[in-house]
Amino acid sequence: MPGLTQGLLTVSWGLSAVWMTAVIAAMVLSGKPGARTWHAVERCFHVAGLVLFAGLGVTALSGRIAIPGWLAGKFAAYGAICLFAMLLE
Repeated sequence: MPGLTQGLLTVSWGLSAVWMTAVIAAMVLSGKPGARTWHAVERCFHVAGLVLFAGLGVTALSGRIAIPGWLAGKFAAYGAICLFAMLLE
C-alpha cells in the first residue's frame, strides 16, 4: 500500500484551498449570479468528500487498508458530515 507522499500531501492541501475558496466565495457572493457557480463547486466537493472519505473510512474499518482505527473512524465521520451538509442545504 502506498504511503503518504509529499506529492499527495501537496495535492491534498491544494484541493483543500480550492474547497475553502469555493465556500468563502459562495458566502461573499450570496444573492449574486457568481454565487451559483461557486455553490456548484462546493457541492462537487461535498459529493467527492462523501464518496472518498466515507469509502476510505469504511474500507479501513473493514481491515482492507492498514490505517489506525481512529483515523478510519474520522474518515467515515467526515464522509457523514459531507452527507449531512448536503441534506441541510
